[in-house]
Amino acid sequence: MTWYLLALLSAVFIALTEFTEKKALTKEHASAFLTVSSFIILIFSLPLLLTGKIQIVTGPMLGLIFFKSVLAVLAITFTTMALRHMEVSEFSPLLNLSPLFLLVISVFFLGEKVSNFQSLGIVLIVLGTYILEFKQTLKSPFERIKSDKYIHLLLLGAVFLSLTAALDRVILLKSINVETFYLYQRVFITALFVIITFYFYEGMKDIKEVTKRSFMIVLIPSVLYAVGDYIYFMAVAMPAALIALIIPIKRTSNLITTMMGGELLKEERVLQKSLACIIMLLGVVLIILK
Repeated sequence: MTWYLLALLSAVFIALTEFTEKKALTKEHASAFLTVSSFIILIFSLPLLLTGKIQIVTGPMLGLIFFKSVLAVLAITFTTMALRHMEVSEFSPLLNLSPLFLLVISVFFLGEKVSNFQSLGIVLIVLGTYILEFKQTLKSPFERIKSDKYIHLLLLGAVFLSLTAALDRVILLKSINVETFYLYQRVFITALFVIITFYFYEGMKDIKEVTKRSFMIVLIPSVLYAVGDYIYFMAVAMPAALIALIIPIKRTSNLITTMMGGELLKEERVLQKSLACIIMLLGVVLIILK
């Protein structure tokens, strides 16, 4: 299968993940959900050991994978906490802000120049965000973004998402295969979530309660995420793959989630939010393609 079809297939799985995850989070707290979910994803990843493709990783590469896993845990934690308290049709379009944050980081820390296309992309993303949050008055988008702590959590998560996306490509270009990277990452992420649950929350008590009360509704988004995430890494690892196109294709999941999730969950202003998401996706394309 070609890399662009893999990227599109990944987008479908990620969209289904967000929708089913939203349903699960109506019953469970983010931390407990993520810990149990990470265990499930790790279990489904273990058959990779039977492929004979798992490499021994040590030294700097192991440290790089661990660092990427820490960033991923931060991104997942913040965005999941936001998703639990936000409408999915508002949550998904705002994830399109992560390439904008990556561009800002590149400009300030790497000295990169912003092209005319990227400037237009910034305008479109900002415009899409304004349309997304617009309700009654011209000031309402600014007031909501300023005052809503869950939007703040999502934006913080989006910053970490942008960094993890960049590291994925760096790691997979350093003579390490998808199977190895994926499995090591899942081990690190699961261990980190367990530490968080035991240190900040009630540890095994939370894990047992979620497993007993909501195992099936946690299982579904976990399996969908595991499949979608692995397919994404397969696309990124292909030599002919264009990362500049993979990311926009994958981000069509945000539009799918906005439209499908908004309608199925009976959320308000779904058409307006979908339009905002389309505008923001165009901005993402311009920023990434330069």
